[in-house]
Amino acid sequence: MRVTHLQACTQWTSWFGGNGQPEAIADAGKRGSGEAGSSEAAEDVEDLVGEEAKLGISKRAKPRGITKTTGDTTHTTRSEVSQDVSIPKAPFYGSRVVEDISLDDIFSFVNETALFKGQWQFKQGRRPAKEYEALVRETVRPIYEELKERSKREQLLQPRVVYGYFLRNLPATI
Repeated sequence: MRVTHLQACTQWTSWFGGNGQPEAIADAGKRGSGEAGSSEAAEDVEDLVGEEAKLGISKRAKPRGITKTTGDTTHTTRSEVSQDVSIPKAPFYGSRVVEDISLDDIFSFVNETALFKGQWQFKQGRRPAKEYEALVRETVRPIYEELKERSKREQLLQPRVVYGYFLRNLPATI
């Protein structure tokens, strides 16, 4: 079924009651939060997600990071942690750069499925599995192998790693 622009605008106006707000939000605002049950009118329509956005309602969520402790915890005992362990010395302080990293080592970490399907958009879709495997074998993989060789030959990628050890401000008791 094809919908014309006029029909879409008419539908949009009926959904939003002509004032830019969904009728569900307007109705919820008239009822007040007491009649809305477990949900209440949304303060900002843009903050709603999923089913709440469709209905124009906002549910109260538990605040993040707050955990409820129940019961008495005085009977629990802490495990013994040794305080007399010496802190190992770092082999050096500061940062170092490793530059002699093989591209073959880097390429071994590439997820080819994610690269081919996600980034390059060579997806199977409705093709049979054998046809897709042939596409990858004959078209996609040769492109990937050529890019790897070109990266080595022209030094397009120069992998490096920076790592280091740094002093930390420790309490005087340690």
